[in-house]
Amino acid sequence: SEVPVVAVVHNPTDHDGNWRARSISKMTLGRCKGFLCHARHVAGILEHQFPGTAVVVHPLPPESPGPQDREAARARLGLARDTVAVLCFGLIRPYKGVDVLLEAVARLPVGVPIVLLLAGEPWGELAARLRARVARTDLAGRVVARLEWVPEAEVPTWFAAADAAVLPYRNATGSAVAAQALGWGLPLVGSAVGGIAEVVEEGVNGLLVPPEDPEALAGALARIADESLRAR
Repeated sequence: SEVPVVAVVHNPTDHDGNWRARSISKMTLGRCKGFLCHARHVAGILEHQFPGTAVVVHPLPPESPGPQDREAARARLGLARDTVAVLCFGLIRPYKGVDVLLEAVARLPVGVPIVLLLAGEPWGELAARLRARVARTDLAGRVVARLEWVPEAEVPTWFAAADAAVLPYRNATGSAVAAQALGWGLPLVGSAVGGIAEVVEEGVNGLLVPPEDPEALAGALARIADESLRAR
């Protein structure tokens, strides 16, 4: 007899995929007897595409980090003691809105002590554009960037050094980085889209902003610079 196949679905199709990639994804998933996904947003897409197929939602659990030396991590990244470090981590693709984030950081008033930690490998031609943007004078002293793949052994340094994490997505099905950041005890600043809006609880574990709105994102970053808010 045929063995039933259940798929773990993070994205129903590639965010930047062409029609051929989308067709192959739909054909492959159409052969499954059930789906496990990590966000209600993804479940809705699957239920629409494959009516009658069982779908179960189980959020990604926060990761529990081992003990880390925060001061040593901040020293390795060259962070001054009085700066508030917000981390944007992971593979950088157009839909993740890193360009919007850089514009938001550039708009912060001089007195806001935010420094952006930007770590991850850019997708295709994004690398040159992001390096050029980071080098502009309006971001001088505002960004610590490592625009390349970060080895697993070095990941804890970036999270241990951070005071908050930022997820400036244009659209999203979900984010493993969000669960990782929560495991490190970091509040989140995220776009109110897809699975991000399910993880970030406004005023509870972070702040939500509209997507592709650098002014609103700058405002949220200025708010997260408040130590009492972060502690709460």
